[in-house]
Amino acid sequence: MKMTCDLFQEVIIVDEGCPVFLTIEKQDVLYALVKIIYSEINGNEGEMVFSEDSGIIKASKKVELITSFIPFELNEKRLINRIIAFMESVSLDEEHFNETMVMMSNIEKFVMELSESLSFDISCENISVASLLKMSGIIISDDSICEIEKIWNYVSAVNELLGEKFFIFVNMSAFFNEADMQLFVDLLIKHNCYVLFIENKEYPIIQGTKKLIIDRDLCII
Repeated sequence: MKMTCDLFQEVIIVDEGCPVFLTIEKQDVLYALVKIIYSEINGNEGEMVFSEDSGIIKASKKVELITSFIPFELNEKRLINRIIAFMESVSLDEEHFNETMVMMSNIEKFVMELSESLSFDISCENISVASLLKMSGIIISDDSICEIEKIWNYVSAVNELLGEKFFIFVNMSAFFNEADMQLFVDLLIKHNCYVLFIENKEYPIIQGTKKLIIDRDLCII
């Protein structure tokens, strides 16, 4: 994964399974960079280009920007919606189709039985697998023992449900100690994730990562 920006001339390269820590010494440059990335993810184009070997990619489809860690939200609506869509498709496959049709018929029959004491007729217009799944309150179970594990569970869920992403974490090292960061990085390396950590200052070097600095002259060292 390559990232180029008008703020500086160098190309930031992030390889699979090799997280990069990018320290930006000037606060206004850090702010401007994160703002540009956010804008790109939301469909605006201009000051930044993300690319792979196959060519330029859209940040809105490929890039995940994480700037908030307190609280860290695992059950994002888009992930739950993707889970529901997946489960709905499974319910209609060859293995489950008949069972699904019987269940839907039984639910409609039950609803009609409940209405028998009414003086008028009713109909069931919105019974569907998707509606039933939404009503069931599906969430991703959070059995993590620490916040780092929860963040990893999020990364794993996003990659599985939405396709492989390029994750950018901003100032994560300010919230977690060296041991936690090493644990997180080890998981990223093990699962060949594409990850860039953007920090406002230097922190202890985490094994298995690459370190870059954009100094106050906007030179990368």
